[in-house]
Amino acid sequence: MSLFSRIRNFAAIAALCVAAVSADSADATIVRFQTTLGNIDIRLFDSATPLHTANMLNYINSNRYDGTFIHRSAKNQSGEDFVIQGGGYKILSSLLAQPIESGWTRIQSFGNVTNEPGISNLRGTVALAKGTGISSGSSEWFINLNNDNVFLDLPPPQSNSFTVFGRVLGNGMAVADAIAALDRVNARVSTPMGTKNSAFSEVPVLDIDKVVAQQDVRNDDVVQLIDALVLNLPAGDYDFNGVVNMADYSVWRQSYDSTTAAEADGNGNGIVDLADFVVWRNTGGSQQGYDTWRANFDRTASGTGGAANAQVPEPVSLMPLVVAALFVVNRRRGV
Repeated sequence: MSLFSRIRNFAAIAALCVAAVSADSADATIVRFQTTLGNIDIRLFDSATPLHTANMLNYINSNRYDGTFIHRSAKNQSGEDFVIQGGGYKILSSLLAQPIESGWTRIQSFGNVTNEPGISNLRGTVALAKGTGISSGSSEWFINLNNDNVFLDLPPPQSNSFTVFGRVLGNGMAVADAIAALDRVNARVSTPMGTKNSAFSEVPVLDIDKVVAQQDVRNDDVVQLIDALVLNLPAGDYDFNGVVNMADYSVWRQSYDSTTAAEADGNGNGIVDLADFVVWRNTGGSQQGYDTWRANFDRTASGTGGAANAQVPEPVSLMPLVVAALFVVNRRRGV
């Protein structure tokens, strides 16, 4: 074997060794928002944004999101869909009931979350809404509808990026787009003391004629989040059928190196990589998957790109092989 081949194999071994450690540290959670217009499934980025993931799970597991509604559907300056936003309010009777705030309520907050910037605000990502403070977000989330939303990343020295902590899966964006396509109403109420409910200036409603006729916005007029729950799926189940098998391996291979197809992002770091292969292996992936990987490498020595061209050893024997590879490389160098 040539020196180049040894170094290449060592690099693959070392990469998987790092991936194994990463995969063991966190498995990405999938949550479901059951709305009146359909389900939105979200892959949380457990390892990339652990604080925001824990925050989201706190609200879901305490049922605080249940019964809230999508209170904002915003356009950008070009008139294109910008974001839909929820996770903050419940309607008790109506948005315009008097006295102000008697017909709706804010959900109880768990407090602010420390900012965890790093993943870009692109279409399909889910981020935490906040005020002007760097770490002022709490319960409200929004789904990015446009790739032009990267301006929300706000690089240093501002350091006020809106933290992306998840990505919508499967048909979820069709539901998000359907919500964004609804008519919107301005349900703000101004008083001599100022605007009391400025959050309700862009409320998407199911039937604009009904809302105009009743001059009010009630529970049956809005898109409600009926239930928010964690899906109990194995970590390596990338096609979400409850079983970890070769079909999940195929999903991983087809989306390898992707930052937009999050189905196979099993460790939740925002990209489908070798760590996600390890998650699949560690949660029931068959020996056949490993053998297929190696066979593909052997058959494509000339290289055709993609994940199948990396030679991956058994995870259980990583450390001895890494040590051996280091010894070989150092010996070649005369060390």
